[in-house]
Amino acid sequence: MCGIVGVNRTLNDKPHREKVAEACRLLAHRGPDKQGFFFENSVALGHRRLSIIDIRSGHQPMSDSSGRYQVVYNGEVYNFKSIRDRLEKEGVSFRTSSDTEVLLEAYARYGEKCLRLFNGMFAFAIYDRKEESLFLARDRLGVKPLFYYHDHSGFYFASEIPALIELAPVSMELDPEAIDLYLSFRYINAPRTAVKNVKRFLPGHFMLVKGGRILRYESYWDIDIFEPLDLSYGEALEHFRELFDEAVRLRMVADVPVGAFLSGGVDSSLVVASMAQEASNIKTFSIGFQEQKFNELPYAREIAKKFGTDHLEVIVEPRIIEIVPEIVKRFGEPFGNETSILLFYMSEVASKDVKVVLSGDGGDEAFAGYKRYSQYLRVARLHSAGLKNVYGLLRRVVCKAEGMLNPGRKHLRFPVSASDMALLDIWDFPYLAFLTVFNSQDKLSCYNEGGPLYPLIEKNLPYYTVTQWDPGKDIPLLTRLQYIDLKTYLPGDILHYVDTMSMAHSLETRSPFLDHNVIDFVLRLPPSFRLKGKKNSKRLLKDAFTDRIPRSFFERKKKGFSIPLVNWIVGPLNMHVTEIILEQGDVFYSLFDKKRIEALISASRENNTRIAKKLWNLYILANWISVFDVKA
Repeated sequence: MCGIVGVNRTLNDKPHREKVAEACRLLAHRGPDKQGFFFENSVALGHRRLSIIDIRSGHQPMSDSSGRYQVVYNGEVYNFKSIRDRLEKEGVSFRTSSDTEVLLEAYARYGEKCLRLFNGMFAFAIYDRKEESLFLARDRLGVKPLFYYHDHSGFYFASEIPALIELAPVSMELDPEAIDLYLSFRYINAPRTAVKNVKRFLPGHFMLVKGGRILRYESYWDIDIFEPLDLSYGEALEHFRELFDEAVRLRMVADVPVGAFLSGGVDSSLVVASMAQEASNIKTFSIGFQEQKFNELPYAREIAKKFGTDHLEVIVEPRIIEIVPEIVKRFGEPFGNETSILLFYMSEVASKDVKVVLSGDGGDEAFAGYKRYSQYLRVARLHSAGLKNVYGLLRRVVCKAEGMLNPGRKHLRFPVSASDMALLDIWDFPYLAFLTVFNSQDKLSCYNEGGPLYPLIEKNLPYYTVTQWDPGKDIPLLTRLQYIDLKTYLPGDILHYVDTMSMAHSLETRSPFLDHNVIDFVLRLPPSFRLKGKKNSKRLLKDAFTDRIPRSFFERKKKGFSIPLVNWIVGPLNMHVTEIILEQGDVFYSLFDKKRIEALISASRENNTRIAKKLWNLYILANWISVFDVKA
């Protein structure tokens, strides 16, 4: 696990060595063990190393045996040993035992087709000294990050936005379309970033660059949902067990200690259960709160005790004021999922004992674990049956009645839930109601009418950004929703914060659920294998492992991995959040109408989750503008 930077200048213009070195320095947290550089003519490569495999001899940039290729690489190819065996049979000799050399020699032999062989998470760049070209690639699902910038002066890339800003001639000007997407979803979808002209490399893609120009930029993989598998439920159970255990086994390969994040939920518990078949006395790490509604520590303890792990717990208090600017610096752009704070704390603790942790990330996306899937399927049925308006009227009556019977519960005014929101006539694609923080009506009520964001409301960017990944109505609705989430929400939100927050503390995070073989297999099964009825989500996953963890884990209500945001926004953080937003200057209030923002702040005292999330989004955006001195 590492950090990488690189430059390919035009017209044989040599890169600035000092800028490359400084960009690498800004990635020191991603690779504290060693750094290296390669300079030749108009090309420069930089690397920061976190030593995981072949600690002594896996240094980068690394050259292949012929000296033609140079690589900088961030990530892990988990099946590198089997690829090495194949290459050795074809006459390739190796000087190290690292997966880096296997990746490089595979490219030297197979070119871009090598990507089909790799099972892992990666972002890498290979310089071909003969062709004077750069080949870049990112893993299938977007676990490892890669950002780039190109203009008339050349092409620049880095693992993180702050390093790229240092390396390239980037103007810190915000991208209005990206900010509009951020306010909608709390993250920014690829290929955009919040910084104008800085791009996010698409997952599952490769790129060829020469003379500072992009010659090719193509997809090399997609989830194969168009060829359903014809398996019985029993056959699917048996095959999935084998796939999952193999995914766990591969991710435990390391020359350093490996632990696990243990939230107390189903996914991380099953990861630990599978790990326990391969090793003993595993180190596990959990995080909790004083607020019992959000606390899953008792469940984590139960799993830790069952499998005899070396378990450590951390209690998080709402003392986050001092770390929010630090977190914003790491992302380099506004990122509003408050769960990132938990990962920051938990990674800090885990990194003192291990360099690698396994996690349960991706389980909800692969197995339809989110409540929104069953909720939207119900809404879709109402739409198709012509009952949406009738049901919406009934919900209004129910909410009004509850409000009259219990006047203290003002937040029950319709619409109460995302399902209620999906019934409103404001959506081109009602599934957006389950994903959106600021919808079009919210934007109308707070955007500055003379500012750059206001015209974007009519363009409805969130709709086009999400539905560009819609595989079409020939695919079952549940599979379509999961596919969209795997292409947008998973890499843009979940994987982005997991990587950024763990690597802030030099900690590598691996998830067996993100093995592309697991994803391909599960998404090609009948939807009823994943979700059957309102409550039976993750059906296949639960039935496959009923013998490993207590059945009560599968039956209890899902809490999710999040902070008590509403309690904190209304309570101890209210004054600070309010001050940061209201004290913003011209850049922030070129986007928003100040009086309308003041009204939103006043409404936040109603203890409403939706309003709290809006306020948090604005608070993070305000911090980003201040920390990076952003221009409108």
